[in-house]
Amino acid sequence: MKRFLLLVLLFVGMATAFGQGNLCPDKNHPHMIDLGLPSGTKWACCNVGARTPTDYGGLYAWGEATTKKDYSLSTYKNAYKSRNGQGMWDFHHDTGYWQVKDLGKCISGSDYDAAHTLWKGTWQLPNHEQFKELLKYCSYQWKNVNGVYCGVFTSPNGAYIILPAAGAYRYAECIYRGETGFYWSGSRTIDEQLVACYLYFDEEEAYEADHARERGHSIRPVCK
Repeated sequence: MKRFLLLVLLFVGMATAFGQGNLCPDKNHPHMIDLGLPSGTKWACCNVGARTPTDYGGLYAWGEATTKKDYSLSTYKNAYKSRNGQGMWDFHHDTGYWQVKDLGKCISGSDYDAAHTLWKGTWQLPNHEQFKELLKYCSYQWKNVNGVYCGVFTSPNGAYIILPAAGAYRYAECIYRGETGFYWSGSRTIDEQLVACYLYFDEEEAYEADHARERGHSIRPVCK
């Protein structure tokens, strides 16, 4: 009986901890969460555009700092139509040939970084290596936190971050909300202009992938 009560109290304690906003000392978000990672990277407690750790926040195209109603090539500020389709990075779309601007291999901390532009200071988009480090050193769990499905990454030191599954914008449609998380990194895919790296997670797993830069994804800032 004592063991049963202990397990119940432990479960309630965990649920309460997640509900309080993952180690945040108060409601003045964002806070830096120290996961004890080798690089010294600190993760924000909430998304860009969010008021709490479980708020979805805004969805942004890669290299843009504003939300919008349509996430397509025609509205992407860093794309333009190609005249002949003969360029190295030209690609065909149903509206013709397009090319995206070269913003560099990593936009973290630059004027194209929504986290840095909107939050100022040392906040910026995580790069590929920081996502890789998060996946390597933290355990992953899919949880319902205060009615919101989230990916929870817990480090060996007991600290954790809650990433709500906000889905993604494709054209004018928000897809997979409550089912999947798509979080931009600041890193472009190696030797490929058209796509950038992002963190993907769902109820089964979490890993890095890449996606077309004009799509709308969440942003969880980092700093050191």
